[in-house]
Amino acid sequence: MASDKQEFINGNDVIEKLQISLQQSEERYRTLVTESPETILIIKAGSVQYINPAGMAMFGAHHEEELVDRPFMDRLHRDDQRKMTGNLDSLLDIGDRTEPCHERFLRLDGSTIDVEVKLILVSDGVDKAVLVMARDITERITAQNAVQYMLKYDSLTGLPNRRLFQDELGEAIASNASAATLVAVLFLDLDRFKMINDSFGHSIGDQLLILVCRRILATVPQGATVARVGGDEFTVVLEHITHRAEVMAIVKTLMDSLTKEPFFLHGEEIFITASIGISVSPDDGMDALSLFRNADMAMYRAKKIGKNNYQFYHSVMNSSSIATKQVTLERALRKAIVRDELYLVYQPKVDLKSSQIVGLEALLRWNSKELGMVSPAEFIPLAEETGMIVQIGEFVMRSACAQNRLWQDLGYEPICIAINSSARQFLSSDFAKTVESILEETKLDGRWLELEITESLLVQNTESIIQMLYTIKSLGVQISIDDFGTGYSSLSYLKRFPLDRLKIDQSFIRDVTWDPDNAEIATAIISMGHSLRLKVIAEGVETEEQKKFLFERRCDEMQGFLLSKPLIASEVQAMLKKK
Repeated sequence: MASDKQEFINGNDVIEKLQISLQQSEERYRTLVTESPETILIIKAGSVQYINPAGMAMFGAHHEEELVDRPFMDRLHRDDQRKMTGNLDSLLDIGDRTEPCHERFLRLDGSTIDVEVKLILVSDGVDKAVLVMARDITERITAQNAVQYMLKYDSLTGLPNRRLFQDELGEAIASNASAATLVAVLFLDLDRFKMINDSFGHSIGDQLLILVCRRILATVPQGATVARVGGDEFTVVLEHITHRAEVMAIVKTLMDSLTKEPFFLHGEEIFITASIGISVSPDDGMDALSLFRNADMAMYRAKKIGKNNYQFYHSVMNSSSIATKQVTLERALRKAIVRDELYLVYQPKVDLKSSQIVGLEALLRWNSKELGMVSPAEFIPLAEETGMIVQIGEFVMRSACAQNRLWQDLGYEPICIAINSSARQFLSSDFAKTVESILEETKLDGRWLELEITESLLVQNTESIIQMLYTIKSLGVQISIDDFGTGYSSLSYLKRFPLDRLKIDQSFIRDVTWDPDNAEIATAIISMGHSLRLKVIAEGVETEEQKKFLFERRCDEMQGFLLSKPLIASEVQAMLKKK
């Protein structure tokens, strides 16, 4: 009997201890929810039953009564309510949680915030409720929207840029082909614009470009597409043309509009002239690239014969001398690979906070015995077109890895070297094996190699690209997006890829200290990169003012002529630190 009593007492002790343990556990969870930096709500029967302090702050509430026992849908943007209702219904019927999704919440003051929301079903066996976890991503979305705009529009004039222009030209060609009408492309270049910049300054030059843009828009027919595709270059797409005479009449009116009346800027009277090249589908091209290229060629013909005039494209402009030059260049490039005429130079990258060198970018150079120094802008596109880029790319990777390993063997501190990987090279089926093989061959640890890939690559066969990137990441190799903002937009995909860095293209850095639009764009890219937990590096930094701008906006790294021009290996070695 005493034993039974003892067991009963012990049982009570156990129950008491369990109750204490459960109470402590509940308190721990309550503390976690209360202290969580993320918004947490509990929704039951469509109403908010609980919201944590972070959620109160997100919605701008001072008292729980402002949110609790009120409809959850009141706090969603009207356009997102139907989608959220469907997600909640689906969750209550068949699921236990949803994937994170983008929604818009309404604060109590009526303002909108972008949030990433995850829904989790909770149940006690009788009643069901939904746990809503939300994170404010307004800063990221704002940055993405700014970059999205930047990728399609010229920041100075607000006109479509070259990329959007070519997309719209392609659509116009398809539309007019079905309607049996013509499409004309006008390629307009201002004559001696550099002289205006040199005489009056870049600020006046930019204001002149804005006025030119307005005058073009006021002159061309309604519905025409006008774009700025270069510094002083504009293009116009004319649709539903039935005869070339229509195009000629429009071009003459446009020439008169631009050249007969001066532009007035800050008390200065500025006259300009322009050269215009014209191509017309289908005779001068069946696709956007051909029409654009041929209009460009006609414009150069107009300049060559005296400027301030226009020329229609003619096949004779596609002279055999151009083809001959390409054949000569291709033949010489094939020889360059076996003659060891290709070599690498290295441009340092520095940490903006410490000013210490944190990496190098390997850049390819070609000193031809027949042609002299050949610009990468000439031979890289040719290598891509002919497929030689794969062999050349392997040469670059092998050379950079071998040089890096040599520096380490000589006692210098390890440093990461970045190399550019072409889409053609990257998309080859054995690329990951090639990377692994070269690392093994040169005995270089993968963490000291960085591969720079382009944005456009990320939207090609996304799943296979993701798999390839993760395979390469498993080797320890770092991966960055090169020349960010110059390829096709893939912002919605970025967080799916195992990236380390985002590299801002130099075209967005060049005017960042005096152009408010470029400053805003660069700031948005930095913010977006950090929101995705990526390091951000700016290339093409040439002035202290640009460096200061980047430092103040917490850009991580930079490279450019302010720090150093590209150096040969022996010059780099003098800058490296011994262990």
